[in-house]
Order: sequence, then structure tokens, then C-alpha cells
Amino acid sequence: MDKFSVIIPTIWKGEKLNELLVNFYNSDFIEEVILINNDNINTNTIPTNNKLIYVEPQKNLFVNPSWNMGVRLAKSNNIIIANDDILFDINHFINCLIDVDTNHVKFEDLGFIGMHSDNYKLESNSNTPVFQIHGATESNGGWACLLAFNKKNWTPIPEQLKIWYGDNFLLALGKNMMDMIGLKIETKMSSSADTSVEWVKQVTDNDLIEWNKLLGNAKTTD
Repeated sequence: MDKFSVIIPTIWKGEKLNELLVNFYNSDFIEEVILINNDNINTNTIPTNNKLIYVEPQKNLFVNPSWNMGVRLAKSNNIIIANDDILFDINHFINCLIDVDTNHVKFEDLGFIGMHSDNYKLESNSNTPVFQIHGATESNGGWACLLAFNKKNWTPIPEQLKIWYGDNFLLALGKNMMDMIGLKIETKMSSSADTSVEWVKQVTDNDLIEWNKLLGNAKTTD
């Protein structure tokens, strides 16, 4: 399997970001790490590396437009999108993707592999993680905190959707979407998208309005 480009949008709320970056730098599976700085006023000191591509848009692009930008910039066809507030065993994760690619179905044909909520409660990694159709068993969120996919599967998310509904958009397009169960992930969930913060709530409230508009337009088109 080819190496991966990693995309991480940040507003510097993730306490685990520096450790996450170093772990990506140290993985032979990673070609580059695209860090998108969405808060150039409150920047942090980060570990540098020749794999780091540091992007400063000079404004907050928010989550979904940052994903779009990262995919456009990525050198590799294989992509990982990661929140800035998670830690996980990168090599174990990618080795599991390689095993599936080798023994069952090509990685690029799996579509989008996200995280089942059970992963955030695990004490250790499973040697044989399960891949299942997204939503096949009850999950309580966190699917898009860590995503892996091939660039050929990407369709840019409408730029009016800033924080929410990116994964809903992909699902609505009929994209193959999988849950991975068995990868231990440490996180303080939603540290960068806390809806108790007024500006975040304003953006996500508008996301709901824009999402309903998109759904209405789709129904009208049909």
C-alpha cells in the first residue's frame, strides 16, 4: 500500500497535538502531515519535521473547508484525516488497513473508514479489528475524528457547511462508509468544537440551516 498524507485542522485546543504530530513523523507509513492553522492569533509551538506542511489560511476555514483544502494539497492518494485532540497507534491502524487490502478487499474500494464509538472506551487495541458497514451497530459519535480513504473517493463538501454534516454529505452521495471497531483512541472529545462556546454554536446552528437547504434542493431536483 502507498504511503498516506495526513490532514489535521487545528485551532490549538487539542492537548495531544504535539504528541500526535511526533507519532505521525515517526511512522514510515506517513509521507506528509498537512497541519492547517485555523487560529493564527493563538498559535502554539509545535515540533517540526521535513514531513510537516504548515498551512496558514489567515482565517478560520473551519472543519469541512479545511478537509477540502487538505485533500487538494495532498501528495498521496491515500489520506488520513485526524482531529487534533486524539492519540492512537498509527502503525497498528495502518497495518490493519493493509491486512484488509491484502486479504479481503482493496483499501480504495472500502470507501471511507471511520471510528466506531466503542474505540474511545477500549483499554487496548484488538489484534483483529472489525470492519463493518457504517451504522450496522449502534454508535454514539466520533466517527469522523479519524478517517482513512483513497482520494478517488473524495467529493468536496459544500463550503457553506463549516463544522457539521461533512460525513452526512458523503453518506447522502451514496459513498461506501465503514466503521472500524477495535482501535484504542484516547481523546477529550470535541475540544475544538464545543457547542457550549457561543461562536461555535452560531456556526453549527447555521450548518443545520444550510444542511436543510441542501436536502431541500436535493428533493426538489429529484
